[in-house]
Amino acid sequence: MTLLPVVAECRYEVNAIELLCKRFVNHYGIQPAFCISSLQEALVSAFNTTMVKERRPLLIYIHHNLSMSTQMFCLNIFGSEIIVEYLLENYIIWPWDITEESNKKILIDIWRETFSSHFGIDLSMEECPMLIGVMRRASRDNNSFSICPYEFKILLEDDILMQTNIKFNRDAFLDMLITFKEEFDENEQYLSFDFMRKTGLCLDVVLEIVKYLSLNDVVTIFSNDILPLLEKCKMILPIVEPTNRFMENMIKNINREQIISLRLKGNEIRSIMESTSSSIFHNVIVVTLLNLQHVNHVNEFKTRLPNLAGLSLRYDHEVDFHSVCKVFNYIEQPMKRFKIHCGYLRCPHRHISIMLKKIKNLNETVEYFVLNVAHASMGFIKNCAQYYATCFLMAITDFIKIMRNVRHVGLIIDSINVDRLFDVKEWTSLVTACHQLEKIRIKIIRNTSEDIRLTENIERIQQELSNVRQNIEFQVTFK
Repeated sequence: MTLLPVVAECRYEVNAIELLCKRFVNHYGIQPAFCISSLQEALVSAFNTTMVKERRPLLIYIHHNLSMSTQMFCLNIFGSEIIVEYLLENYIIWPWDITEESNKKILIDIWRETFSSHFGIDLSMEECPMLIGVMRRASRDNNSFSICPYEFKILLEDDILMQTNIKFNRDAFLDMLITFKEEFDENEQYLSFDFMRKTGLCLDVVLEIVKYLSLNDVVTIFSNDILPLLEKCKMILPIVEPTNRFMENMIKNINREQIISLRLKGNEIRSIMESTSSSIFHNVIVVTLLNLQHVNHVNEFKTRLPNLAGLSLRYDHEVDFHSVCKVFNYIEQPMKRFKIHCGYLRCPHRHISIMLKKIKNLNETVEYFVLNVAHASMGFIKNCAQYYATCFLMAITDFIKIMRNVRHVGLIIDSINVDRLFDVKEWTSLVTACHQLEKIRIKIIRNTSEDIRLTENIERIQQELSNVRQNIEFQVTFK
């Protein structure tokens, strides 16, 4: 076997590596995946990218022309198309030929200048080929007397893979590369979190914090660098009131299966959906819309969110029943959960039946309905121009009746409106019409005391409803 000519005349890094690459091509007929630069520049290429997932571990390949193991390694490993492609995509390889004694000294000098540490590795022919993996030293492993910010791991000596202590072959070598890359990725994810380094919080604590944040907040605190870790840990998160730019960025950098809910401003639904570039979010099951103005925009979710099962409408102002009823005409997906949160609903003045007749798409899939009007600025009786005491309650119960299979009903109100919501006739009518209804829960906010008359009304309603259906639950709580 003809041996590869030595590179004794090249005393500078780049020139030496360029010549080594040319002779690789001439001798083996292969183009090695080498980084043609100084060692310092190779470190920059490996570690100094903004996105964590774009960073790659550095491999220092030490070549000795007279070693038979080196010859076999070059033919079998660098000659493998699969391994070379994996190396090009996942690693930076910086090579050096130490066949000549003078080149050994140059490597030792380069090492000392680059890493500010002594090269304490045997550079004999018998130890070649040699692969040294380089990654940044994690702060958790730092000791105060360590100058070098890098840590090194010998992956290959002669024909032995050091991590498994077996002779190299293509499959085992590829497994070794994959394992070291995973270690590197985990290390870089840890290093990327300034928050963790400054506070000393462990990874488990950070992940616990993330559970209570939206994706927007997580990225704001930790930057995009946390995204690979979120994917690795299978973290699921909501997106809250994103900008178009934020959505475009997330589509490129996150696994869409991690998104479980969206909260969007009503006037930005169409533009946000367009910014997702026709992406489909299979795991989004709940959408919250803020101050929805154009009810037809609800249809924007039909193709992008195929498994949507919950819709929540939140308004910072008053809204009338007519607007809410119209939403049903545009809901084409089978919703199981429907919520309304608003300042207050304008009383329909006993015209609710007319409004309900205009609903073409009676949603029979809603099982859970909640109406939150806890921040109403006036009493319902005052909101009714005709001063009907039970007008508002009648409108609510008639509205719920269009959800024929509803099982759970929740109502959150202010104590100022309590007296108008305990008409036994209306609640009995609701339970009679909705055969699947199991629970009615009313939460009263800002209540100072539970007067006797109110307690008696609640008990009477509970008794009457149990006469209609024995297993019905009518619960009132005060907060």
